[in-house]
Order: sequence, then structure tokens, then C-alpha cells
Amino acid sequence: MGSKRSRHSGGRGDSYSRAHSQKLINSSQVFQVLLLDGENFGPEAIRDAREVVIKEQFQAFLKRHEEQACLVPEDNDAMENSYLLLDEYMRSVPQLQSGKKVPGESILKVGVDAALNEAGWETEAFVERGGIFEWERSREEDMSW
Repeated sequence: MGSKRSRHSGGRGDSYSRAHSQKLINSSQVFQVLLLDGENFGPEAIRDAREVVIKEQFQAFLKRHEEQACLVPEDNDAMENSYLLLDEYMRSVPQLQSGKKVPGESILKVGVDAALNEAGWETEAFVERGGIFEWERSREEDMSW
């Protein structure tokens, strides 16, 4: 049976997610917000996320939901260099580069290998955080449509 994953950012809606997440999904990834200057804080940012990224808040959220067997927490350390982030131009966005969003060359221009290298991609970090999993969905027998 395949693993269904849902992605949530920690914070509000705790009672709803706690009551329903076990019924809906097998695995739920919860990401800690990563601050990037110009993206989610600073003078050029559209929104300011500094109030929602406190490590203590993330840990408190995980503590409140520790009984949820489906919870897969990913803090900034686990995510560092284990995801390939692409912007709307398919440019790699190194996750941590002096806390700023500094896009690289477009993956369409330089290819996958160069984009992974430029982004600081680490295969070991990807595997360690559980990045390889089965995406196959099981057929729901009771679906009427």
C-alpha cells in the first residue's frame, strides 16, 4: 500500500487537523517556515513571516501532535540541501545563502545536474530525511464516481 502525503505548515487549525488527519492520510509532512530575505521578510517582501518561524513554536506544535502517528516533521536543518526549490522561471533557489533568495540559472538552460549542483543538493540529505517513498495510491473501493 502506497503512502499518501499531505503538506501543512504548523500553526493554526490544530484542533481540525488533529481530529481529521488520521482519517485522511497515512503521512503528513509539517514544515518549519524558512526565512528568506526579500521573500517572506525584509523591505522587499510581500509578507513578514518572522512571527511564525520561531523554533520553539514549531517544537510546541510537534509536541501537541506527538500522538499523531502520521506526522513527519521537517525542520530547517532536515530540509537544508535536501529539496530542489524552483521559482517560476525554473531557476534553482539555494535554500540558505546568507538568508537571501538568490536564484541560479534556469534548469531549462543548464540542465538537471548543473541545477542540482548550483542549489547545493545533497543526495545523502534527501535520503536521510525520507525523500524516497512510494507514491502509488491504493484504489478506494467505495468510490461511487
